[in-house]
Amino acid sequence: MLVIIILSIVLAVSICIVCIFFATAKYRKMQRSRDVSNQPLNSPDEQLSRLRSGVAGGMVSENNPNYEFGGNTFSERDLKTIPRETITLLQ
Repeated sequence: MLVIIILSIVLAVSICIVCIFFATAKYRKMQRSRDVSNQPLNSPDEQLSRLRSGVAGGMVSENNPNYEFGGNTFSERDLKTIPRETITLLQ
């Protein structure tokens, strides 16, 4: 009788340990997916790709092909192309 009680206690403790293990594994996975947006940006390409994908702050922008400078309207074709290396992103 004592053996059955001890085995049932060991079994219950084992089940609790396994449940705690799976719960912490799921919690860590959720934390890692949430921390992705807080990681530092390493390269300019990564910065631009994150801005375009909308991950950084959930920024939503619309593409407006008409630009106005000093009362004159320009299209995208009229604008100067600036190399990526010279652009810096500010937060």
